[in-house]
Amino acid sequence: MTIEHIVLFKFESSLSEADEAKFFALIHEWPQKIGGYLSLRIGRTFDASRSQGFDYLLHTEFADIEALRHYQQHPVHLEFVEWTKQFGSQIIVLDIELNDSSVVV
Repeated sequence: MTIEHIVLFKFESSLSEADEAKFFALIHEWPQKIGGYLSLRIGRTFDASRSQGFDYLLHTEFADIEALRHYQQHPVHLEFVEWTKQFGSQIIVLDIELNDSSVVV
């Protein structure tokens, strides 16, 4: 079983260039500091007209629910969550199991 974890981020106002760089840099440290990922992707939309203010996407895959829980409870992840709150972050989170019924192609 593979778990797909998707997070959309919206901030009260646009991140400064320095804050956006830190946002990406913090996430880029996770494989070494947290581990347990099958994949980890982060990006910013190139078409903000359709994103309703949710400009950033975090897409991760984990081997199982235990690996997802490890990530969610890890101090490095929790510090990141607190860091985003200073910018009035709003998030949407989806966690799905990838299996024969959810994988089309």
